[in-house]
Amino acid sequence: MNNKYIELTKALKKAKEAAQAYANIEDGGTCNFDSPVIDYRQMHMSKAKAEEAIKAAGLTCFEWNSWAGKRLVVCGIGLGQGDRRSRMAEAACESLKADGIAATMYYQMD
Repeated sequence: MNNKYIELTKALKKAKEAAQAYANIEDGGTCNFDSPVIDYRQMHMSKAKAEEAIKAAGLTCFEWNSWAGKRLVVCGIGLGQGDRRSRMAEAACESLKADGIAATMYYQMD
């Protein structure tokens, strides 16, 4: 696996750890599917290899065709279904950005 994919896997594992800081907060609020998103195209990665790196980090994903193009929504980062899930996803997203990963958020109410 190419070095940039190994770095993505490492960054995802680190992001999952960063999200754990919010594992015990109140989980009220609206149920949601909030998750971090990876823009693999902006990072000059193939979709298949990015998916492989996500799987290697112990996570799953699905493709999101947004107005900004195709991206991968990373699943399995956090716990809960409301505020806890949102906070964990946002912490993971910020960790990914700090590691130089082209990341943003996917927000969807259930």
